[in-house]
This record gives sequence, C-alpha cells and structure tokens, in this order.
Amino acid sequence: MFRASSIRKLTGVCILLIISVNQFSQVPQGFRFQAVARDHNHTIMVNRQIIVTVGILADSEEGELLWQEEHAETTNDLGLFTLVICKDDNTKTGGSATSLSDIPWGSGAHFMHLEIDSGDGPVNLGTQQLLPVPYAIHAFSAKETDGDPENEIQDLQLEDGQLTITGNSSATPINLGTFVSDRVGWEKAGNNVVYVNGNVGVGTITPEGRLTVQGVDETDNQPLFEVRRKDGYPVFAVYEDGVWAYTDTVISAKGVKGGFAVGGYRNSSKGLPGEEFFRVTPDSVRIYFNDEPGKGVKGGFAVGGYSSGSKGPTREYLRVTDDSTRVYVNAEPLKGVKGGFAVGGYHNNNKQGDAETFMSLTPDNYFIGHKSGQSVTTGTENSVLGFESGQAITRGNRNSFMGFRSGYHNDIGHSNLFLGAESGFQNRSGNENTFLGIQSGYTNETGNKNSFIGSYAGYNNREGDFNSFVGSYSGHSNTSGSYNTMLGYNAGYKNDAGNYNSFFGFQAGFSNQNGNNNLFLGNSAGYANESASSNVFIGFRCGRDHINGNDNVFIGHEAGLQHREGKENIFIGSRAGRNAEGGGNIAIGFRSGEGNTTGYSNVFISVGSGLSNTTGYSNVFVGDQAGVSNTRGYENVYIGRAAGVYCDSGFHNVFLGYMSGWGEQESNRLHIGYPTLIYGQFDNRRVGINTTNPQEALSVNGNIGFTAGGNRHVSLPDGAHTLFIGSNASNARPWGVLTEANGYIGMYLNGAYQSGIRIIGSGQVGFGVLNPVYRIELPNNASDGIGKGRAYEWATYSDSRVKSDFESIPYGLEAIMELVPKKYQQHNSSYENGILIVSEDSRSNIGLIAQELVEIIPEAVNRPGNNENDLWSISYDKLIPVLINGIKEQQAIIVNQQMKLEMLESEIKEILEQLATIPCFNTPAL
Repeated sequence: MFRASSIRKLTGVCILLIISVNQFSQVPQGFRFQAVARDHNHTIMVNRQIIVTVGILADSEEGELLWQEEHAETTNDLGLFTLVICKDDNTKTGGSATSLSDIPWGSGAHFMHLEIDSGDGPVNLGTQQLLPVPYAIHAFSAKETDGDPENEIQDLQLEDGQLTITGNSSATPINLGTFVSDRVGWEKAGNNVVYVNGNVGVGTITPEGRLTVQGVDETDNQPLFEVRRKDGYPVFAVYEDGVWAYTDTVISAKGVKGGFAVGGYRNSSKGLPGEEFFRVTPDSVRIYFNDEPGKGVKGGFAVGGYSSGSKGPTREYLRVTDDSTRVYVNAEPLKGVKGGFAVGGYHNNNKQGDAETFMSLTPDNYFIGHKSGQSVTTGTENSVLGFESGQAITRGNRNSFMGFRSGYHNDIGHSNLFLGAESGFQNRSGNENTFLGIQSGYTNETGNKNSFIGSYAGYNNREGDFNSFVGSYSGHSNTSGSYNTMLGYNAGYKNDAGNYNSFFGFQAGFSNQNGNNNLFLGNSAGYANESASSNVFIGFRCGRDHINGNDNVFIGHEAGLQHREGKENIFIGSRAGRNAEGGGNIAIGFRSGEGNTTGYSNVFISVGSGLSNTTGYSNVFVGDQAGVSNTRGYENVYIGRAAGVYCDSGFHNVFLGYMSGWGEQESNRLHIGYPTLIYGQFDNRRVGINTTNPQEALSVNGNIGFTAGGNRHVSLPDGAHTLFIGSNASNARPWGVLTEANGYIGMYLNGAYQSGIRIIGSGQVGFGVLNPVYRIELPNNASDGIGKGRAYEWATYSDSRVKSDFESIPYGLEAIMELVPKKYQQHNSSYENGILIVSEDSRSNIGLIAQELVEIIPEAVNRPGNNENDLWSISYDKLIPVLINGIKEQQAIIVNQQMKLEMLESEIKEILEQLATIPCFNTPAL
C-alpha cells in the first residue's frame, strides 16, 4: 500500500526534475522524469541500485492515491536516474484506478509523490503538483468538451441593426450595404469593411487620431478597449486607470499561445517583426534593448499618465531604456491609486476579467510574481518578489519578501524581510523579522524581531522572539525559545524552548532543547546538551557530550569533552576534565583532571594535575603533574610540581613543595619539601621535623632553639591541658603552666598544684592552694617557703572618696584586755577531693584564735562558708584600729593619773614646808 507520508525525512536531497511528453499514438504515452539522488550527507549516490516508487494523487498532496508504480533503476556516474512515468506497460502496484486510462486527467489537479529506497528503507522525496505539460497526455483524447457535436454549427443573424451569433443549421445571407456606404466613408472591399478617409471615434465625436476611444464615466470599471481571444478570454484591455495584458496561466499542449510583447522591425523589412523589446509570459517578464544604437536611442518602453487638463501624456510612470529602468508614482494621489502598471492572467473558468496578478507596481506597494500581494487591502510600503510571495498580505506594512512563496501566509505582520524560497512561509502576524535562506523561519507565525540567515534556519520557530540564527539549519527546531543567538551550520538545531542561549560554531548546542542561558563557542561545543542551563563551553568539541548539569565552565580544546552530568565544574585548558561527570570540580591546565569520571569537588590546577583521577573527590592538586597518579583518593591537598606523584588512592594527605610526598602510598600523611623536612601522621597525631618516624606528638631530629620576642608563645596539647613545658621518663612535670578545660590556669612544681600558682575562672589566685577562695590565698603551712609571704611594703586602699557613713568603732582598751594571745602548734593542712585534711606536721607559733576573737571583735574574723571543710582566718590588720583606740584610752588614763600625782606632790610639799616650821621636826629633803 502506497503511503503519502514517509517514515523518514531525508534532508538535503537535491532533485532536478525534467518532464517531457512522448510522441503519442494512444492515451497515455507517459512522461519522462529525471533526478539526481543524494544521501543524507548531500553526497551524490553514484552507480547505486535504487527502487523508485511513484504515486499519482488526486486534488491535493494528501489526496486519494489513484495510481502507484515502482521502478528498479541504477544511477549513473553523475548520480542521475531516468524514468518514464505512466507508460502503458508499467505495472501497477497500488491505487484506485484499474488502469492508466481510468485516471481522470481532465478533472481537477493531480499531484505526484516520490519515494526512493537505496537499501536503508524508503525516503520521502516530497509531493509536487503536476504542471500542465503532463496534461498533454489527456489532450489527445479531448474530442468533445460537452458531448454534443451538432452545436458546433454556428451562424450570424442581423435583426434590428444588431448582429448576433446563433446556432442555426444553415447560413443566413446578410446585406451590409445599408450600413456601409460612401455617404459615411465606409467601404466594402471583398470580405473586408474599411474606413479610409477621416478618423474613427468611440465615445467621442471629435476623434483626433485614426482611432480614438474615450471613456464616458471614469468610475466605470468597463474597459475602454478590449481584445479577446476566440474562447472569450481577454487578451488586452484598456481601462480608465491602466492597461492590462493577460496570458493563460496553464501551458497548453502546443506551448505558450498568449502573452504581451513589444518589438521593432528589421531595417530591411516593412512589416515583418524583428527583434523583441518587451515580452510578458506566465513565467517571466523580459525586456530587450539595443546595446549599440546607431543614432542614439531609437526605441524603448514607457508608461505614462494624463493630467485632467491635458489630452496628452504629462507624467511617466515607467520608462525602460538601454541604460536604465525608471518607475514613477504619484506619492500623494487625490482619490487613491489612479495609475500604475500591472501584468496578470485569467482562470480557465472565468471569461469576465477576474485575473491572477503577476506584477503590480503602485505608489503604495510593489508586488512582482504570480498572485503576489493579491489579498492586500490597507497594507502599504510592501516590496514583494516571487511566485505567490506575500499572497495573503491584507494589512501588513513595510514587508520585503523575495523568493518562491516567501511570506506566503503573512497577513498583518509588518516590517519583515524574507529572502529565499518559502522563507517565513507561515508567518501571519510576526513583526520585524529577517529570514534569509530557503525555508528559513518557515513555521514562524507570531514570533517577532527574529533574524534567521541560512537554509532552514529557524525552520520550526512559531512564537519565539528576539532570536538570531545564522547558518543552515541553525535553530531549526526552535518553537518558542527567545533571546537566542546561534551561529553556524546546525547550531542549536534541536533547540525548542530554550532561552537566552548563545551557540557559535558548527553544530554548537546541536541537541539543546530547553536549556537556558548557555554559551557554547566552538565546533560541536555543547553538542549533546539537552536541558542543562547556565553553562559556558568555549573551544573545539568543548563539553560535546554534556547532557545535564548547570553552571559549568569549560574552556579549551576538548575541555569536558565526555562530561555527561555534573554541575558547577570549571575546566580550563586543552582536554581539561575531558572525561569528568562529577560536579563542583575545577580543572585548569592542559589535561588537568582529564580522566575524572564521577569525582566531585576537586581542584586541579596546572598541566596534568589530577590527570588520572576517576572517582576521587574533594582533592586540591596545584602544580605541574601534582596528583597525576591519583585515581580514587579523596580529601588530599598536593601543592607543588609533581607533589604526590605516585600516590594513587591515599586520602587526607597534605603534600607541600616540589616532589613532596614522593613515593608515599599511605593516608593521613603530611610531607613538606623534598626530601621531607616536616612529616606528619594525622591519624597518630604525630609530627616529625627532619624525621619521617616520629615517636612522640612532636619529634625533632636535631637541636631546638627559641628566640625571645614580643607576642611569641608555644602551645602544645595535652588532654584537657593546653601547655606544659618539661617532662621526664616518669612523665613528671618539674615546672609548667596549664590552661585547663574549665578555664583555670595552674603553675605547679614537681607535679603538685599546691606548690605552684593556680588562678581560677572567677579571678582568685592560690599560691599552693588548689581552690583559692580569696583573691590571693596561701596554704595553711608554717613552712617559710609554703605558707609565708614577704614583701617590702603592702598598701591597703583607704581613700575617703570611696568611704562613707563614718562612725567611731566600739572597740578599745576593754576589748584588748579581753584578748587572750596564745602559743600553739600550727599544723599543716591540705585538701583531697574537696575534703580538709589536717596533717601531723606542725610548727610552734603564737597568735589569736579566730573562734575566740569572733566573740570580741567579729569584724576581724573571716568565718568560712563551709565550716567543716574550710578554715577560719583572722584579718590582723583590722585589729590595728582597735589597738589605736586602746592606746588612746590608756593615754587618757595616764594623763589623768599624772595630774593627780602632781597635785599630791604639791600638797605633800606644802605639808613639809609647814612641818619645817616646827622646831623639833626635822623635814626630810624632797
């Protein structure tokens, strides 16, 4: 069963079709078909065996299959093959007609469909309407058009001065003598009627020429003068506003019978036509000039118009000379278009003047081509050239169409430029588009401001706007994508709805369908990308196989060539990241990260860095061939030329410097320099300086020197502690400083906190006290070096500005007299797990007892918060004011007693003086 549609579409098949009519001895004889076969790469198929299937369809390209036949042919050295179609002895392989004679050639249009099969399956070569030449097959069988041979006998009849044609079966003699006489200047000469003297006027009584035809009503659409052929079709007609010449649009069996020609006579002839100057036929308009006139321009062609006040020509509209062709129009007509030049033809079924235009040049529009501009109503400033080009324009303005059916469906679209066969074919309302090339922008309907340059460029675009496609098949499948720029053969071929893409180069972005914001620059760059967006691929075959994954940047020859999936990668350099699929990688340098497959979050910088990496991730390789052998190792840092050159699977390594980590195969290693100066084992938390076999957290092979200076310190970890300095085999700490996890700072001696200094988080300082309560606290120990302190001077704050509410203290001599100083043995004490421990060690001492003093002077006693586990203490400095008061009170007593003594002495002296006056009393000397 023949199918009008093929299962495949072959692009680029070039067919040269030549149809000729054979000599006829019966109906039909067939017609010849010749074509050049090319494959899908446009290569001519030379000396190839092919099967050609031909179908005849009725009425349309999808019409009923009337006849199908097959031909087995072999192409020649030029790829040509020749068929004779519809030949009597051809074998039918399908169709509704039982034989060739049953095909109704005279009824409606017929179409020919072709398919070719070179062994790879049928290929649809398309369907075309059969032109008039093949209908000559039917012409030989057309004897009667209406089936009545008797009505061909006709006669003339004269009645009431009116001459008519009748169907009388016998001739009727007619005497014209009463109408032709010398009185009116008409003469009869045999079968001719002539008028020799004077002028003849039609529509005027004052003819100024031999024959003058003048209109009566300028609004009348009837012709002033008309020439019709024998079947009634007008051939030449003169109207009030122009002259029309018509030709038949259907080529007859005997060639072109009609047309319009302007010619000149040969110099040696008085009436035989010589060279043509101007010819109009259905397929062309031809103008000829004499290139070398003997005495200047002797002929030419001109079209002019009349002014209302003149009977002769005043303006020219068209002038053709040997050096120029000029068209003049009235830019400001008073009542619409008054003149111009047009060439058209009639339909076979119409004899009343309804024409198909071939050319129409007016001040508003220029239409050249069969049916071009035939529907225009209010559209202006259109320039259309081509068969049926712009035939649907009604209100569209400022369009320029050139080529077979270019802008075919354009209705109201304006400011478009379509150049090429069927360019902008389906455009209806799209505006400001530029389509250059065969079928460029073919499907565009409403898209605006697009520029498609190249055969089939933007073919399927329907509503996409602001696109620029340059190159054959560029943007071919785009339907609604907008703001795209595609330059190069097949660039962005499959783009459908993708927006804001820029593809430059042969097949760049070929498979992109709906990816957005991509930049592909280079031959086949981003070829396989389908829906990924925001990628930048620059370079030959750069990112060619990339399908999915956004925000990648590949720059360089074949950079990211086989990268299929993954996002946020940066590959810069020839073949950088050539095979990568993972995401978040950065590869900069020739072949850097070339072998990466699924590894992600890697940074490879410099030539060959990370060359062999396949699945490794989170690596940083910087330097020529850094990490060149790494395949699956992860979270490594190699910096320096050839750093980590042989490590293929290690992880958590840090190699710094030229050839650092040479030969290392382990993980969690640190190498700085080559040979290794600093070596580390992250898993064992060991570092070696000038050794690769550290036994401690820090092992140094050699001397260590510290240079003093401001803001310099050493910090080493030790469990909950931050720093200790000095150790021995028993791990004792002869001296050290600890910053503890709870924020305490301790200085100790010989591993004992009590012998050192400890500062707790709230600011208390203990000298040999583990948990000091006071800002400064020493242990309860009578030893000079433990429990005692010494200073040149100790000052206590006593500024009146920080004191208030002054009053006298109640303590004095009486309180002092109550004090009971004692001598005692002072025992040492300490704390174990927060429990007060009183030792047997003691030392003789004197002083007051706090528990006794608190009953006399409580302000001088420091009562502990925890009486069981803390010690009482006395602030002896607070006894000083009490002692001062006691001294003052005692001094007052002394002064008072002195006064009493002096009074007694005075009295005694007075008594002795009185006694001295007694003669017998011997007064003692005072």
